[in-house]
Amino acid sequence: MIKKTLVSALAIIVLYNFFIYIVKPKKNLIQSMEQTNIIRAQEYVYNEKKINSVIVGSSLSSFINPDMLPGDFYNLSFPGMGIYDGLEIIKKNDKMPKTILVEINYFVRESHPNFINTIYKPIFYDLKAILPAFQEKYQPMSLFIPLWDKLALILKKFRDIIISKLKKNEIETKNEIGEKNRSADKKENVQNASETITNNKLRKFHEDLKKQWDWYYIAPKTEAFDSSLNKLKNYIDYFENKGVRIVFFEVPVYKEFCHALFSNSIRNELDKIFPPERIRYIKQPNCEKYRTTDWIHLDFESGKKFTGYFLKELKEFDLKPFQNLNF
Repeated sequence: MIKKTLVSALAIIVLYNFFIYIVKPKKNLIQSMEQTNIIRAQEYVYNEKKINSVIVGSSLSSFINPDMLPGDFYNLSFPGMGIYDGLEIIKKNDKMPKTILVEINYFVRESHPNFINTIYKPIFYDLKAILPAFQEKYQPMSLFIPLWDKLALILKKFRDIIISKLKKNEIETKNEIGEKNRSADKKENVQNASETITNNKLRKFHEDLKKQWDWYYIAPKTEAFDSSLNKLKNYIDYFENKGVRIVFFEVPVYKEFCHALFSNSIRNELDKIFPPERIRYIKQPNCEKYRTTDWIHLDFESGKKFTGYFLKELKEFDLKPFQNLNF
């Protein structure tokens, strides 16, 4: 019995991996931010294409438009995390890029060792390279739920057509006064619902603003700040010794935060330790020309605008990999 079970399980694994190899599914259902980050990391680690330039950053850099990036770029930015997680993944990888582009907005964020251990877990790391079905993006639930959703949508449309035809065949006698009353009640309900939604949005609006204001208008804690600077210096020393070029960049945020105490402290300290003669800087553009969804994350159009600016600045650097950029 156990032998049959093992053989059956092995057969399913082999067939599923064969399915992935043949079909190469591209769409999947991402169920959480953590899963997004694991998929992004695994796609980089198991990528067979040559990657010359890697972006590392927080969720701010996730809004760099992927469709505008050249094919040899990879965005290793992680929502809810920071640059050290991306830098550690690159460090542990066998293939070194020619250039690493480092977001400096939140370089003080701590790394997440458990996340790194998940990606490079012994045995499983090699197993996932051989059998891609074990990679996060190929989990059966992530692949088949979107297919089920499509089927459910088709069935719903079919049901709606039938109901619509049945209603047409019904003879309804409506009382004019009753209809007006129902209409008035409906209007009142819609108005109440709209007021509730508006109040909730305003509450969240003020909560988000206060949270970010507290962050940007308080000087970084000296101990944590110095620790982050030392950690960043160690990574940059390591990669430069490997012949990797480092470029710093800063993503635009809400205009009032761009020259706040926290932002200025970061720039001043980085300039002291990493002068422009050593590290190339893509300066933060004029924040007034960009829009955010929550004070710090760019909306779609501003994400595209910043991506264009980002690539234009890279092209102007006297670095061979960026001379052929088209955008």
